[in-house]
Amino acid sequence: MYAPSWLPGIATWLGTTAVNTDTISGVLYRGPYYGVGGTVCGAPYGPFGNLNNCYGAGTVQESRELSPELVAAISTGYCLTGSPNLLAYGDNYYSSMFAKFPSNAGYDGGWIADMDINGFFWNLLAGKWWGFFWGYGRTQSWVSARQGCVSAPINRTLNVGFNLASIPNATQVRVTLTKPDGTSVTNTCTSSPCAVIADAREGSHLVTLTYLSASGSVLAISSEPEVVDVN
Repeated sequence: MYAPSWLPGIATWLGTTAVNTDTISGVLYRGPYYGVGGTVCGAPYGPFGNLNNCYGAGTVQESRELSPELVAAISTGYCLTGSPNLLAYGDNYYSSMFAKFPSNAGYDGGWIADMDINGFFWNLLAGKWWGFFWGYGRTQSWVSARQGCVSAPINRTLNVGFNLASIPNATQVRVTLTKPDGTSVTNTCTSSPCAVIADAREGSHLVTLTYLSASGSVLAISSEPEVVDVN
């Protein structure tokens, strides 16, 4: 199934049904229910639902420390749709974690103090939390989403030189430019240089030269790709 047909729906569910809207000392938990949607934490949710099976957290901070599990999904859903609702859901989760000061948007007196300097996350035995937030959790993806998601390609023309006479019977060269994202572009030329389009967003590219005969048969390939920095 093509992801955009269902992923925004998951993001919406995570931003609505999955949110713990109960309060403690007058402050909303604002994190997700623990194991929400699973066999243990099932509907009904909320203050009158399966609280003991869903919380997984005893404090506001602990509740919000569950949020990195879902920020990336909301980021992706928002980038696919531009939905103002998903924008609000992402802002809610993100500000609940990081709005530390009253001047910060979304501030409510609670934040993840464990991430403060000398907080719990700085303990050498708590290294998993950095990966939880910034590794597989991709919490930083929401900042990118708020800036407009994936930026447009920044095209740069690379003029790749080659020596056609160095390979007997070669009449043309195919230049293959491989980008860091794994995609590639090619151009075949009968004279040097040969122009190919790189994307400056991605930095270093790899260039491979393939020498061809008049019939298109491969006569030689460069021994190893050349790294070209694109900016």
